[in-house]
Amino acid sequence: MIAPAPLNPGDTAALVAPASPLTKDEISFAEESLKKLGLIPKTFAEAVPPSSAYLSAPDSLRAASLTEAFLDPAVKAVFCLRGGYGCSRLLPLLDPEVFRRNPKLFWGYSDITALHQFFNHTCNLITVHGPMPAKPSFLAAPGLISLLFEETLSRPGSFTDCGKPSLSFGDPFFLSEEHADARGKLTGGNLSVLCGLLGSPWEPDTAGRILFLEDVDEPPEKIDRNLTALRLAGKLQHCSALILGAFAGCFPSREQELSFFREHFADAPYPVLFGFPAGHIGCNHPLPMGAMVHLSRRPLLTTF
Repeated sequence: MIAPAPLNPGDTAALVAPASPLTKDEISFAEESLKKLGLIPKTFAEAVPPSSAYLSAPDSLRAASLTEAFLDPAVKAVFCLRGGYGCSRLLPLLDPEVFRRNPKLFWGYSDITALHQFFNHTCNLITVHGPMPAKPSFLAAPGLISLLFEETLSRPGSFTDCGKPSLSFGDPFFLSEEHADARGKLTGGNLSVLCGLLGSPWEPDTAGRILFLEDVDEPPEKIDRNLTALRLAGKLQHCSALILGAFAGCFPSREQELSFFREHFADAPYPVLFGFPAGHIGCNHPLPMGAMVHLSRRPLLTTF
């Protein structure tokens, strides 16, 4: 796997919109967020009123903008402006060789899961699943400065201990005391997006990997349907471990959420970590997708 080089103050960072549209104010906010980090923003997107469409631009233009951002030698990192819908439609339009030859830090989450799958499994690039700069949560992301400006993604070491990242979210814990240690390449992202890739050349490869899942505003029956789809496709049987992130707005209570996942994974022969603070929540902990990681009690996640 190819780890991106760390950034330096004064570097140029691209802002792209490969999924849903944004307003001018949202794009301006993202640009200001990068400036506060000492980076120079270069925007590869146009402001589109959200009511006009659910895609920021036609497929060909969104794919071309993403490609152009990676080809631009001045650009050292590529940040997605938002998720939403549409990234999966870009996958047949992207040339893997372009991205393999021009590796850069790539950052985003939610619908951006489809692009993480493309970069991790097709291009062998390590990427970051994390909050995007059009929202205040970006600058508050745990470990942000280290991830951007140090060799955090390219050297072994403790990635996160988590501690108590959010009092309202609670501490993550393993569903079984028997299983609490695993190693493997980190993969996954948004559950609904991953299920939408099943049967395609970009479907998730989970064998021997640590699978991370999160989702937002999906009722329990849809979460159940999607987990069943992964299981029927053989994606849950041979994981090294499973990390359950935030399922914001999906369950009436934390207790019901825990009961739901205990029912699904009570007999899992691998560690299942419940409540990792990543996903559609205020404290969205960045994750090194495609990196080799060690999941344990403390430190919770270590790259190696």
